[in-house]
Amino acid sequence: MNNDVELHQLILDELIFPYIMGGFLAQFLPEIAGGLLFAFLKKNGGLRPLLCGSLWRRCAARLVCDCTRDAAHKYFTTTYPNFMQCAGSLHDGATRCAQLLNMLHDLPNEDQDPDDPITFINTEIAAAFQEVCRQATLDTLTGKATTAYDNGMVNPGDDIPTIRALWPFLGYFNAMRSTACTNRFFDHCGHTHHVQGTTGGQQGDGMEMAVYSLSQHPIIGRTLERYPRARGVGFADDLTIYATLQTSLKALVELRQRLGEDEKLRYNMDKMKIYIPGVSRERARELVLQHITQDPSLASLRELYDQDLAKP
Repeated sequence: MNNDVELHQLILDELIFPYIMGGFLAQFLPEIAGGLLFAFLKKNGGLRPLLCGSLWRRCAARLVCDCTRDAAHKYFTTTYPNFMQCAGSLHDGATRCAQLLNMLHDLPNEDQDPDDPITFINTEIAAAFQEVCRQATLDTLTGKATTAYDNGMVNPGDDIPTIRALWPFLGYFNAMRSTACTNRFFDHCGHTHHVQGTTGGQQGDGMEMAVYSLSQHPIIGRTLERYPRARGVGFADDLTIYATLQTSLKALVELRQRLGEDEKLRYNMDKMKIYIPGVSRERARELVLQHITQDPSLASLRELYDQDLAKP
């Protein structure tokens, strides 16, 4: 079979290539865009549904991902001067992200203001892949705004920085992301349940990490550009802000607002971590609450008063 060129070509032409081009009849798309549902137990006892698309879909997505990797890498690391995204293009992006954060941590800070020290704020977006705005994602993919973003700084018709190497594969994204899918779940008795899904991507899709990271990249990048002395390092829905305490808190407030309004995303505030190198946890908490209390622009963060902000 490994040497059967004709079979290989049939697999490419009939099973993989239609996914890449989105070449399916409309009446079959809900089934094709769906997948198998699995139920996993969370640590707290809840259920986490996971969706796995077909082998051929995952193969097509991986081919597109490999084909566009260099362009995606350039986009995620050079589009904005003070924000880099490590997911969606880099091999072992989590390690690269950790290396960048270690480099920032090791920068000299002896001359810093003790009341406004260098700070790391690590954020996490709740249910990011499930709740991300479909319109914002498609606008970023096509590189053209169809609605206003950034509090009117971006208007319909304006260009949005994008990965142009993805454009030949817009048929894939249109077919797979714009179809209300039909999913199958097999229970413990072997019974099949059809679960109707909505539009959007599958988290297990080989391209989903890149597409999700792409959809929020211009929003985070534009926001951090307004704080030129800050640095942002992201890995998918995790973002670490590096700046003085006052600047990092201000950037956090604006990012929270921009991601909420433009992408319908929300921060998981009880999982947010604030780390101030060389400062005790008690002093770090005191400094954070002092800045939030004294600066009216940080009023939206006062919900953090009762939280353990300086988590280890």
